[in-house]
Formats: sequence, structure tokens, C-alpha cells
Amino acid sequence: MSEAAVYEANHGTWKLGPRAVDEQYALLTFEGTVVQAIEIDRVERVAETVPGREGSSRSVIHGKVLQPGGRVYDAYVDQPSPVPPGRNPVRYYDEP
Repeated sequence: MSEAAVYEANHGTWKLGPRAVDEQYALLTFEGTVVQAIEIDRVERVAETVPGREGSSRSVIHGKVLQPGGRVYDAYVDQPSPVPPGRNPVRYYDEP
């Protein structure tokens, strides 16, 4: 997939907690490897569009896809995910 296609397929809609609005970066993973890093511009709350889940709060992450040469990109993209897999696809990570 192209960078734009990966971003479009993954930046929303997610069930995010209040912590999400304070995050600076999002890492997108596939099969345990980080495939894209995003610098978050804003987190937008949207109405749930899945039938049967009306009223549930979901969010879309808007941001800039990072490129090679940047600190976050170089540290994480094409590397194993810094968090173990879990039942919830949204995970938070405090960088050491």
C-alpha cells in the first residue's frame, strides 16, 4: 500500500480515551511491525456509524505522515512494535 493508502485506512474511526488528545504521535502496525508514524495535529470526535452502536463515541486521528530522517520515524518505522499485541487495537506507549 502507498503511504496515503495506509494513512487513509488507519487514521479513524477509533474508540479513544481522553489521553488520546494529549498524544503527539501515532504508530501504525501490521503483524507486529510499525509501518507508519504520524505526527498528530488533532483528534476529532465523530458520531459512530456502525449500525447498533449509535451514540458510541469514536475519534479520527488527523496528522502528518512522518518521513525518513525524523527522530520518531527512524526510531520506530520498520521496527517491532514497542507495545505487545493486545485485544484492543489502540495502545498507549510512554517513550523512555
